[in-house]
Amino acid sequence: MTPATPPHVTRSSFVSFMAWLGIISGALTAVGTCFAVVTHPTLPMLVGFLSGVATLATSLGLRQRKEWARIGFIGVIAYSTLMGFVGAARIRMPELSQFGATGGIGQEQLEALMPTLRATALTGAVAVALFNVLIILKLSSRTVREEFGAEPEA
Repeated sequence: MTPATPPHVTRSSFVSFMAWLGIISGALTAVGTCFAVVTHPTLPMLVGFLSGVATLATSLGLRQRKEWARIGFIGVIAYSTLMGFVGAARIRMPELSQFGATGGIGQEQLEALMPTLRATALTGAVAVALFNVLIILKLSSRTVREEFGAEPEA
C-alpha cells in the first residue's frame, strides 16, 4: 500500500494534531448525540449526530493525508463556525417557573441579563471564528496542500 504523502514531503505536526483533535471530538459528539437521537429524536439532534460522524470521517482521512478529507475538514470547520453564530443568535433565557425555586432571583432580573449574555455569546463566536479562519488558512497553505499531494494552484 502506498502512502498518501509523497516521499519528499514531511508530515506536519499541525495536521496530525488537528486530525487527532477531530477524531476525539467527532467520536464523542457522534456517540453522545446517538444516545440523544435514540431517546429524544429531533432534527437538531440528528444534525448534531451527522456533524459528529462527518467530523470523525474527515479527521480519519486527514490523519491519512487524503485530499478529500482536507477539503471536507475545512467544510466541517466552516460549518461549525456558522453554527456558532446561529447558536449565539438563538440564545434565550429559560422560564424560571419550569425549575421551581428561584433562589431569590426573579424572571425580570434574569431577562435583564439577556443583552449581556447575548453579547458574550457573540464575542465568543467571533473569537472562535477567527481561530477557525487561521486553521482554514493553514490547511489551505501551499505546504499543507503539497503534503496531501494536491495539485498546485495556478
